[in-house]
Amino acid sequence: MDPGWYYQVGATFILYMIINIFTPHLNALITWSIKKCKRWLDGGLCNCGKRRTKKKTKKDYIDLHTGPEFNIGLRYAQILTTTFAILIYSSGLPILYVCCFFYFLITYWIDKWLMLKFYRNPPHIDLYVSNIFTLIILFGVIVHFSFAIWIYGNGELLTDSSTSALSGISSWIKNYLSSSGNTFTADILTRISYSYNVLILFFLAIIVLFFIMRIFYIDSLIYACFSCCDADLQKVKDVNIYDGKIILNLSLQYSHGN
Repeated sequence: MDPGWYYQVGATFILYMIINIFTPHLNALITWSIKKCKRWLDGGLCNCGKRRTKKKTKKDYIDLHTGPEFNIGLRYAQILTTTFAILIYSSGLPILYVCCFFYFLITYWIDKWLMLKFYRNPPHIDLYVSNIFTLIILFGVIVHFSFAIWIYGNGELLTDSSTSALSGISSWIKNYLSSSGNTFTADILTRISYSYNVLILFFLAIIVLFFIMRIFYIDSLIYACFSCCDADLQKVKDVNIYDGKIILNLSLQYSHGN
């Protein structure tokens, strides 16, 4: 990601993300427009407030006035694709934060309007997909910090002239973790040794630790906390460990019972 990368790839990527703000919704909006025209033609050019239709059967009439199902899996995939693309390159292309804001703003309002005016009632789903989604986004934050270290560690773009306390840590990394040879490991250590990257590395370590705790230890921690207060452990086992409302209700029930 040298300066030439921003001219050849970065500008094209920004243009793609700007287009991506609108393209995921074109199919649904075009489908809604076509169906709206069919309903208008079916009712006649002037129905004078009366409900009229050219359909011969009730099934055809219901099919005409019933929208498609909202594909929540496709929407999650589109959001994840956009989010990861922005998290990876936004450190070097800050305008992507603006693109991300407008993408989520437009996606929210268009989906909300279509859910109320066009789509049929969605099926009931549990919190499993959304919980997995939050974990993947948390992993995306790790990727974001990692690419930030790589981008900001490019000596052709930024120079390290800091005289703060981070300079001491930076010097320690250069002296004790230096690697000889023109290798990928040596390049990584050189980029990490920049004083401003030391702070990013610190936050990266915290996020990685939290991510590991979220995956492997949070359920055991909740189980241990409730076992100390003699709560119903079977209920705790059956609880979705990421549903904070259920955990709060269990704790309130226990406190009121005492």
